[in-house]
Amino acid sequence: MERLRMRTAPDRRAVLDRTDHPLRLVIPILALVVLTSACGGDGPVSADPDPVREPSFTFLPAPGGSGGAAYSVGVDGVTVGWARDAAGRSLPVRWSSEGAVEVLSPASFTYGYATGVSNDGTHVTGIIESEQGSLHAFRWSTATGFDDLGAFGGSEAFTFRISDDGSTIAGASRGAGVSWEAVRWTTAGGLEVLGTLGGTQAFGYGTSANGSIVVGTSSVEPGELLSRGFRWTSASGMVELASATEGGATAAEAISPDGAYIVGYGEVPGGEHRALVWTGTAGVTALASAGATYLRPRPASVSADGSVIVGSDGPSVSFTDRRAVRWRLTGEAEDLNEVYAALIPAGWVLRTAWGVSADGRFIVGEAQAGEGTRPYRIDTTGGD
Repeated sequence: MERLRMRTAPDRRAVLDRTDHPLRLVIPILALVVLTSACGGDGPVSADPDPVREPSFTFLPAPGGSGGAAYSVGVDGVTVGWARDAAGRSLPVRWSSEGAVEVLSPASFTYGYATGVSNDGTHVTGIIESEQGSLHAFRWSTATGFDDLGAFGGSEAFTFRISDDGSTIAGASRGAGVSWEAVRWTTAGGLEVLGTLGGTQAFGYGTSANGSIVVGTSSVEPGELLSRGFRWTSASGMVELASATEGGATAAEAISPDGAYIVGYGEVPGGEHRALVWTGTAGVTALASAGATYLRPRPASVSADGSVIVGSDGPSVSFTDRRAVRWRLTGEAEDLNEVYAALIPAGWVLRTAWGVSADGRFIVGEAQAGEGTRPYRIDTTGGD
């Protein structure tokens, strides 16, 4: 098992693209290198004149600039992520189901991104850079607008997902030195530190729709890299998830709305890495690989019934080696670049699939052409 060293400087892509932590390096690097975007078609591209029956592909617009990524999507196609404005600032944004883009942070903030959206698209969480240069968590809603939640009691904070009613956020807070603690923030009780599995680092990556369950990854020994997936509830506390092979490292990345399915990745017998699914009845199950060169799976999101899991895979953790992938509980694993080849504009590669809607219909992520990246959304209706 490879063991990547923890960085002390925070990268938006390192946290969200799940390609750099001990199975992936999870501390995001604030020194964000956002690739400038080459142009491509913006409107939906359909395989058939009837978009109701056939899947379609859309590049989501930036607010006056170019470049961005889409991280999470609701059942109506409302999507969140980041995009550049005309001044070159990378800002947290929300795209409507029709594709209209809205900047979520006030004008005084010059950097940020939105990481999670509720199922109905009305609640959003993410991070912004404060005037002092530290990263703060934020919460946004259609009813109340933007709310800076600060650094969750530490020097910096990250958030990843939000509950359906907007009352609960899963994330992490950086304390003294380089330690990070998994946290759960609620409107009713404020900040709740979830602890670790015995080590000094832990991140909360996902929450159930009602906010009662948090999943993530933790170290198990002081000074050790993140190496074990966990499930947390108020009743049980933080519980280590089963490995697919004795002593094998794991990482938990996302959870279905009802909490029945947890997805992530880890080692399997023979030392290979595979996408993993944990359920209450079957324990841990290793999913199929998309091919011989797909060696570093990073699932990022799961549908409500667990049938659709999206993320990325490739021969290495390098962003330019990644390919957006969809796994099925029935055993299939497929490269989305191949499935939707007829829809993707020439020259573009779908590098990551960050989010899937609860019904499995919409898939969002980040595409690349040359040195440019753009957020995309696929409507899979009629294509499966």
